[in-house]
Amino acid sequence: MIVNNAPEDCSFVTEATRDRRFEFILNPLVTPFRLSFDVKAPSRAMILLASERTSGSVFAEIAIGYGNNQGAFIRTCYSGDPNCDKNYKPDTIGIMGLVSSEEFRAFWVAFSKEGVLTVGKGGKDASLLEWDAGWYIREYLEVHVGIGTFGDGERGDWVFHAFCE
Repeated sequence: MIVNNAPEDCSFVTEATRDRRFEFILNPLVTPFRLSFDVKAPSRAMILLASERTSGSVFAEIAIGYGNNQGAFIRTCYSGDPNCDKNYKPDTIGIMGLVSSEEFRAFWVAFSKEGVLTVGKGGKDASLLEWDAGWYIREYLEVHVGIGTFGDGERGDWVFHAFCE
């Protein structure tokens, strides 16, 4: 749900779900891109990247603050899909307190023309997560972005700083 709209920023709210629902937002992004955003959530802030606006086309699920806010990972499919190998995560990092329910925290997601997906903290160039998805990248690949907050009563507040509709 879009909450407000500034010329360069757009805000969204996600209500927590146990069934891993997400909402596609923004206009499709064309690779390469770097998407900057802020999120305020107690844990499990999820970004999904897909080649179409369908759960079956998700090629990357990024969890920030998974496991009671104890880390982050990239998964190569949508975990709500019964065919997804939920155990395969090409990159995982354990860091306590990545997200917060008290304040917005800045992050970025970048996808290079070579197909390398990286995730980092806002204001820092070094990535937290990296996955070479070069096998997936196609010329002029459009990437659709979905967001969600998974768990019990965990609302997520999101602000994206570009690519707003």
